[in-house]
Amino acid sequence: MGKRIRRRTVVRRKEKPVEINDEHFQQKTSDIRAQRLDGAFFEGFVELQEKQKDELEEAAKGTLKREALSSNKYQNDSRSIIKPRSKKQSLDLYKEIMYTIMHRLGARKQGGDNLTDGEIYSYAREVLDISAEEHKQVYDEVKAVKAPECFLNVKVFRAEDVEAKDANGFSDPYCMLCIIKDGEGDKVSDNGNKIKKQVLRHLREENDVKMTKIQMKTLNPEWNQPFKFNVNDLHNQVLRIDMWDKDDNSVILDEENKITSIKGFKGAGRMLKEIYQSAAGGSKNTLDDFLGLVEVPLKNIPENGVDAWFKIESRNNKKTVKGRLRLKISLSTKEPDRPTSNLSEASANEVYKELLNCCARYDCQQTIDSMQNDSEWQCILSDHAEAILLQYTMQHEIRPLEVAVIKWGIFSKLIQEINIPMDVLSTQMEDFKKHSANDKLDTDYELEQHLESMKIFSDYMIRLIGKYRYTYSNVEQRNVTELGKLLICLLMIHRVPVFTQKYPDLILHKEIEKVLEKSTNEWFFIEEAFHQSMEQDDKDILGYLCHLTNAINADLQRGLEVYEPIFKCINVRYMVVVFNKIETLISQLVEEKTSKIKNNFHQGSKDDVASIWFQLYLAVKGLYQLKKKHIPQGDQNTEGLDNWSSWFRKGVVKLLEIASDKAEARTLKALEMDEVRVIDSMVKHSTSAVDVTCCLGQICIFNNTLEWPDPLGAFTFLA
Repeated sequence: MGKRIRRRTVVRRKEKPVEINDEHFQQKTSDIRAQRLDGAFFEGFVELQEKQKDELEEAAKGTLKREALSSNKYQNDSRSIIKPRSKKQSLDLYKEIMYTIMHRLGARKQGGDNLTDGEIYSYAREVLDISAEEHKQVYDEVKAVKAPECFLNVKVFRAEDVEAKDANGFSDPYCMLCIIKDGEGDKVSDNGNKIKKQVLRHLREENDVKMTKIQMKTLNPEWNQPFKFNVNDLHNQVLRIDMWDKDDNSVILDEENKITSIKGFKGAGRMLKEIYQSAAGGSKNTLDDFLGLVEVPLKNIPENGVDAWFKIESRNNKKTVKGRLRLKISLSTKEPDRPTSNLSEASANEVYKELLNCCARYDCQQTIDSMQNDSEWQCILSDHAEAILLQYTMQHEIRPLEVAVIKWGIFSKLIQEINIPMDVLSTQMEDFKKHSANDKLDTDYELEQHLESMKIFSDYMIRLIGKYRYTYSNVEQRNVTELGKLLICLLMIHRVPVFTQKYPDLILHKEIEKVLEKSTNEWFFIEEAFHQSMEQDDKDILGYLCHLTNAINADLQRGLEVYEPIFKCINVRYMVVVFNKIETLISQLVEEKTSKIKNNFHQGSKDDVASIWFQLYLAVKGLYQLKKKHIPQGDQNTEGLDNWSSWFRKGVVKLLEIASDKAEARTLKALEMDEVRVIDSMVKHSTSAVDVTCCLGQICIFNNTLEWPDPLGAFTFLA
């Protein structure tokens, strides 16, 4: 047998590999080793960029919180806006209301919401604080006063698609107008089924009939002529309009179609009579053709009048006519002398203004008392107030332009005392613009008063803009919306032609930019005082500068997102004005303070001071980047932040020296703490290689964060 050979087996101990595939584990291990190496010096500076973002968010929240505490623009602590008046004034106004309602004109609304006279009196008593005994006394006095004389106001605008009566395919239309009794002139045919209406020439004398001008060769005539009639019986009278085609050309050529304008002059009676007789068929050679009629019962005219198209009707059912006529119809009164009222010497407009003021303030106060906090009255008057004011304007013929002017005066004052939506004033400006296009105030004095009111309110709104950070803070979206409404209203005022003529030197965007600059200056010093530390060591000074710069950054960012689009709508360069002012102020402050910090820091500072200094560097760099990105080149300040890097140059040099020392120390420390890490049977590495690589990576990140604005000048850092 052969010799058995004994083999020795060597068993090697297999080391368990360290699993490092988990990123969280790697980061945790890296952070732990960085702390052991040098307290994570580089990692701490890299984290400052994220910390800076958190600081900006905190600064924005803090600024909004402080602004919210000062956001109430009203100083009316009692929240009572009803102005006191004497008992005599209240009684006089109550007499005016009672007389107006006692002689109400026009058809009232149908339905359950129709107010009775008693309900309106009760409302007026509450508004003016009238007792039951005083009400009875006033009622007896007013009842004894003669009723007012009533009038019908008619404006004939135009007609459309009237019947062609002439051989040329046209007509020469004109209208005859008169007030007649309901059913007057209606005739029943022999069989009792047909009704035939007589023309006005058979019902009235020529002096009772008013006529429009004659429009030649047209089927769509335009007159735009007003007429006024006495009314004796509202319930049983109708407005009657007959339309004719004129065939007598000789009269037209002589008088340029203006028939009504010659009445009362020498020779006018003859020519008018000829025309009237022509329509009456008095001459076979000058017979006018009937085009149709319109009848409007006076009892159907609404309280606020009517502006509508009316179908042209035939005199009977045998003949057909075509076309329609546009009319504006309203009722009014002429009041007799009323010794019971002490307001007889006041104009109707002045009385209306006082009535509107009383009702508006009362209704607004009712809203305030019934709701909580800063509830907004929408400037919607109660039905009772509307009934009083509508009747008063109708009976006294207060024109829409005058109403718009008076409402502007009342609401522009009220809005300065209580929370009212700004677009209410925009509505009033629209009304003024619309009505002033075809009308004008009676006197230059009234226009001057209105323009002065607009100027006062414009100044008030511009002052509000100066407090926009507080009054219109974006703590609530409705504040920002209200600022937009304010600017629109302001723009509308400055676009009124008579306003720009009165105040040619008042340039809106310049006035707003001026107040924005002043507001920014005040806000800056308030913020500076808030953040300034009582201590004066380097760390505290750097900290206060850092907090202040972050607050500025947050404010500018908010301005860019919230306010810039709003002000841009009225051609105001919000960001340019605000940024340039802030840039001047913050540049002076930071340059002055850092000039003292630099030397101390250069001689040696603790790492926490260096961290705050670097955070300030990042905050100022953010301001500069915002300037370059959002401020047009032509609008930028030539100084200010352009040299901002020079304020930090020595600090950067010192910081880089420290970083160099830290990098060298970390490398040596990494070698001392070097360990071999086995990944698997084929891979292993030394911890020092990883530590040094991580250190170099952090230095690269730090360099990107630093982002020194002068790359060429940075070569001197290596010297």
